[in-house]
Amino acid sequence: MKVLRKLLGKGFILLGLLLIYPSTAKADEIILNKDKTDGVNIRKEKSNSSEVLGGIEDYNRYPIKSEDRFWYIIDYKGENAYVGKEWFYRLKDVRVIKETNLLSAPSKNAKDKINYKLKPDSELTILSFVEGSDYVKVAYKPAKKENKKLNVDENDKLKDKKVDMEEQLGFVKISSLDLSRRSKKYLSKLQKTYKELNESKDKHEKIEEEERVTQEESQQGGDDAYEVIYVSYFTNDDGEVINKDESQIGKSIYNYALDYVGSPYVFGGISKTNGIDCSGLVLKAYENFGLDLPHLAKSQAEYGETVAFGEEKAGDLVFFGSSYNDIYHVGIADGLGNMVHAASPGQGVIVSPINNPFVIKRIFE
Repeated sequence: MKVLRKLLGKGFILLGLLLIYPSTAKADEIILNKDKTDGVNIRKEKSNSSEVLGGIEDYNRYPIKSEDRFWYIIDYKGENAYVGKEWFYRLKDVRVIKETNLLSAPSKNAKDKINYKLKPDSELTILSFVEGSDYVKVAYKPAKKENKKLNVDENDKLKDKKVDMEEQLGFVKISSLDLSRRSKKYLSKLQKTYKELNESKDKHEKIEEEERVTQEESQQGGDDAYEVIYVSYFTNDDGEVINKDESQIGKSIYNYALDYVGSPYVFGGISKTNGIDCSGLVLKAYENFGLDLPHLAKSQAEYGETVAFGEEKAGDLVFFGSSYNDIYHVGIADGLGNMVHAASPGQGVIVSPINNPFVIKRIFE
């Protein structure tokens, strides 16, 4: 009996751990919380020092493959990859419990989004709660294995008919979902989380749109808005390009950024080949030297000490705008009156003279 009790005890402990930290999620999805960060590194292993495979800076949703206490495992280019849990909101996966229509609006009179009803056990992802109603906005993936089997493959009405397998966004009643079986307390807490999520998303999308418009307006002078000068790397006494020299970190940062000269300009980008924007260039250059900066010029201006124009050194950040709330552009100074920056869609990453900066910031001495 003692042995049995010990075995049972260990079994309950293991069960408890599995309930707290399930190895496989229910198929919930995650979305970036930009109130906490402008971007998150996707890592090869469960470690903040692990190789960076890419980044998440948008509001794309990522299905959770598995998780533990601190990390989500997601799919990245066909491979398992890891992101820290603290930087994300979690979107709930729900199941249909009674046949229902996917509607184009939160109203019983709204048109159907698809030409068939969703069968019980169909899987949906909640995107938002419609305030003051019994409706939720959901994402439905017809191509998902279980959904395809239930709603397409086993639906005689759809035989020999072309079915759109792209993701569909629509509305369903909470009463048609397994969510309706949860307690009022649980639903109230979930609604509060979703309200916070969507308010945050709306706020940051508005900020990004305003920044995009401001950048476009600032570049109305055309592709010749910035004078282009020749690239010149800093070298040491032996004529070698300075690279990760702790005693000359500013020059090292500037030299690193120069490698992006010629890269195309893409708003929101961080890629040397596929495109990068002004704050993305700063992010990548400083990230290479161990400092994670946000991917937003206005937010980057909150870092460092102010330096007078004319006293800037290589590696200092040069910001443009009319105030701290209106910063629309940033470059990396060379300390000689010029800067490297992602200038515009027409010019890409170039080196040009510094003219009329709003503020210059020094992060590394």
